[in-house]
Amino acid sequence: MSKPISRNKAKSILEQPYARRLTPEAGGGYLATIQEFPGCFAEGQTADEALQKLDEVAESWINVSLANGREIQAPFSFDGFSGKVALRIPRGLHQQVAELAELEECSINQILTAAISEYVGRNQALRKFQEIVHSAVAGMSEIQPVDRSAVDAEKVHPSKPKRTAVKKTVDRPITAANS
Repeated sequence: MSKPISRNKAKSILEQPYARRLTPEAGGGYLATIQEFPGCFAEGQTADEALQKLDEVAESWINVSLANGREIQAPFSFDGFSGKVALRIPRGLHQQVAELAELEECSINQILTAAISEYVGRNQALRKFQEIVHSAVAGMSEIQPVDRSAVDAEKVHPSKPKRTAVKKTVDRPITAANS
């Protein structure tokens, strides 16, 4: 049995500078997430409500994670990120990127920035999809199962196929009398 986690431990973790992301939803309301806590999200009709619920959900998320022996990821930090990256790529790829940049009438830097942005965007969309699936699966526990005993019984003991009349034919040699 795991030992209980103190409420103060979760609160002290949440006091660290975790970035809260707030996204307006198409149908109204807001979705709030913490990127370092996968699957941790909350919704609210207002931005304040979504963020308040997020802190409550995050506290539970932390307690469950710690109780299961998971480490809590430290907050992301933007210190030390200048926006400059030295990138080594194969010569052939460099040539292809340079040709593409020339065709697009932009710089190699712009092409690489667009490619990286697209990759990161797809990755974030995948995470969002995983959150939605996780939420849907969690909601399925509230659905009552259908009584399938009659259907399953039919699979185990299928009804006998209906018999149809079969006309039997007799082979007779052809003779002058029956032709």
